[in-house]
Amino acid sequence: MATKNHTDKQVQKQDTKPVEILTREEATAKLNKCISAPVDPNDLIDNFRKEVLPGIRSEDKKERKKWLDEFSKKSYQYAMSVGLLNHYHVAETTAERRQPLLLSITRELIKEHDCKTVSEILLAEMAAIHYGRMLSYSIMLSANSQTGSNPITHERNGLYSAFGKEIERASRQYLATISTLKQLKNPPIEINVKAKTAFVGQNQQFNATQEIKTNDPQ
Repeated sequence: MATKNHTDKQVQKQDTKPVEILTREEATAKLNKCISAPVDPNDLIDNFRKEVLPGIRSEDKKERKKWLDEFSKKSYQYAMSVGLLNHYHVAETTAERRQPLLLSITRELIKEHDCKTVSEILLAEMAAIHYGRMLSYSIMLSANSQTGSNPITHERNGLYSAFGKEIERASRQYLATISTLKQLKNPPIEINVKAKTAFVGQNQQFNATQEIKTNDPQ
């Protein structure tokens, strides 16, 4: 009996597979797959398509209400997960009454410059943000300067000057961003000039100089 138990232990020991040690790259990939933040756009979209959307489409009223409430709680996160498509985050950089305008400007810039890559889209968004800031300071300057009841004082002049500087800064940033976007879409043509041509010219000049010196009467 003791011999049989001993044999069973040997078989179990032989059947045990060695623990696999992953490489650092494999472990990183595995860890990234197992752990994710609640704001990860991929997880949010997967949660929406696998749980929220089927729940909203449910025929059960209680179930549908439950998932509608869940969607309402996370609606902002869902919106940000597709921010490169809706650009809602750009609208948040200005006053509420101007948000539709800034959103429209962003989309028109993307259409005008045929933005396809993420870099191009972000530049269009940045340009819209800079324009929105220029517009905001221009409105504040106009509102303060048109108030006839406020006397012109040193402090008020300083305020006007500050508004003017911010308008100028936002304008420069807008123009610089648009210029960068245009360069990205239409890079300048490079013309390579071979150095050999220049050396040939130098040699010809040198030979001509030699001939003049040779023909010079002694």
